Amino acid sequence: MVYNTAHVSIQKGRLLIVITAAFLCSVASVRAEEIVISANGSDSASSVSVSQNQETTVSQSNESSINNSVSTAQNTGSNSTSGNTQGTVTVSSGDVHSSTSISNAGNSSTVQTGCCPTPPATVTVSENGSGSNNTVSSGTTSTTTVTIFNSAMITNTLSGTAVTGRNTADNNNGNVSIKSGNITIIEQIKNGPLNINDVSVQSNGAGGYSAVITGNGSNSKNSITFSQENVQNIITHNISRIFNTVSHDLDTGGNSANNNVGSVDIATGDITTVTVIENGPLNVNKVTVDCCEKEKEKPTPTTGGVTPPPSPSQEKPQDHSTGNGGGGPSSGTGGPMFAAAGNLLPKTGGNWTLLFLFANMMMLFLGIFIRLRSGRSPAYAVVSR
Repeated sequence: MVYNTAHVSIQKGRLLIVITAAFLCSVASVRAEEIVISANGSDSASSVSVSQNQETTVSQSNESSINNSVSTAQNTGSNSTSGNTQGTVTVSSGDVHSSTSISNAGNSSTVQTGCCPTPPATVTVSENGSGSNNTVSSGTTSTTTVTIFNSAMITNTLSGTAVTGRNTADNNNGNVSIKSGNITIIEQIKNGPLNINDVSVQSNGAGGYSAVITGNGSNSKNSITFSQENVQNIITHNISRIFNTVSHDLDTGGNSANNNVGSVDIATGDITTVTVIENGPLNVNKVTVDCCEKEKEKPTPTTGGVTPPPSPSQEKPQDHSTGNGGGGPSSGTGGPMFAAAGNLLPKTGGNWTLLFLFANMMMLFLGIFIRLRSGRSPAYAVVSR
């Protein structure tokens, strides 16, 4: 009894879970912010409060459970011949070739959040009456949270039996020759890529801001407060459990030839096994945070002689600019956002100061002129009769 070559090839389908999330900001939501407090009467009180909140939340959860079980049985042996009285007895079993391939992949996540540049903002407090109280408060908060959880469990089990031996030739008068076939086993198990995450988040940097306090009446109180906060939370959690089990029972021996009169020749076949197990790549996380500062446009000045400050760096600023009327100086507290504008902000009540200075200079020149003119008067003449 002879069983021909058995060939087993199993290609496990790739279990691939791909979740792609893309978030792009609407163009309509990106608009310039302009706040103007102007031309209010004396002793007026004006207050402007602006709050902008942007929140993006991405949550992904991937789970994979893969179980592969392969069992093969090949037999070209267990041949027997007995009781032959003449001639030559030859027993030859065939070869066994087995090829098995298993490939598993899963849990791939891609997250992309688009750049939402902060629009340029212009704040102007000007030409308000004396004793006015003007307050501008603006705040921007941007929060991006990305949470990814990956879990993969893979169990691979390979077992097989191959026999080309266990042949017998007994009680023969002639010559006996037994040759068992070869056994070749080639196996490949590849697990991966598993739990691959690619996260690209573009930071919403600060936009260009121009703060102007000018031309307000004496004893006016003006303040501009701006705060910006960018919060980004990226959390990835990966778990991989892989169990690979390979077991084979291969036999080309166990041949027997007993009580034969002639010569006996027994040759056992070769056994060749090649097993390749590859795990990976596993648990690979790529996180990219880009600043889209270069995509923003700098604001243009709205009042003559005032140049808007350069766009700030990607650090989170929290700046204040305050100007007090009544000839008091404009003061700036905080970082670089309003530093340039603070140096250029005119003093409130400055027109009266210039007027007084001009009047004093005119009086000085008039006094000098009169003094010089008095030296040219004619001398007094005394005539006696």
